Amino acid sequence: MSSTIGEPVGSVPGTATSAAAADVAEALVIVERAGYRPELRRSLKFFSMFAILVVGAGAQARLCYSLARDNMLPFSRHLRVVNQRSQTPIIALLVFAVVDVGVMWYGYLQTSAFNTLVGATAIIPYIIYFLITIAYAVKRRTTDSLPGAFTLGRWAWPVIGFVLAYTVLIMAVLALPAPFHSADKVLGYGAGLAALWYVGALFWRLRKGTAGVKPVDELIDR
Repeated sequence: MSSTIGEPVGSVPGTATSAAAADVAEALVIVERAGYRPELRRSLKFFSMFAILVVGAGAQARLCYSLARDNMLPFSRHLRVVNQRSQTPIIALLVFAVVDVGVMWYGYLQTSAFNTLVGATAIIPYIIYFLITIAYAVKRRTTDSLPGAFTLGRWAWPVIGFVLAYTVLIMAVLALPAPFHSADKVLGYGAGLAALWYVGALFWRLRKGTAGVKPVDELIDR
């Protein structure tokens, strides 16, 4: 997958974090069964959350840079700056490092850091897949008209319906049980901030044409 100016974007941010979470979850299960002292278990959980957040920071900074380049975020002018020496978006990395430390500390203070860790990281990719599928369903006619574009043909709506139903089911499994409610709060806070940003600023930027990717018609003309 490529960005609007042809630079590689890579895999969907969040999937790498989710895979790391699965590995850490397995390790933490072993720690729980081993019967280590509570202080040691809490320290290991703290370290595990820190490790996952470090992995996630790279993906988050990459996504942040891509969105800021299209003027989709607050302070986009600063977040899209790439350091000439290291060729990395250092400001985006530092911003999300601070955010991740805050999330890590929140998880550390929970009575069940393990459930917060698994619940918050496992559901994110499914939310992303759900939103991508919705976007494809809305713009399917436009994307299918691109020269050489892949199309599902008459199977498009059955596949879209199955994917949406499956992702909703998985999100419900990862959100409704009581042990995951602390993780739901974290995601809820993030969703609330995103909604405020969209209503307060992003919607108007998109309407004025000062944010967002270029129209498909312009890409076809190239």
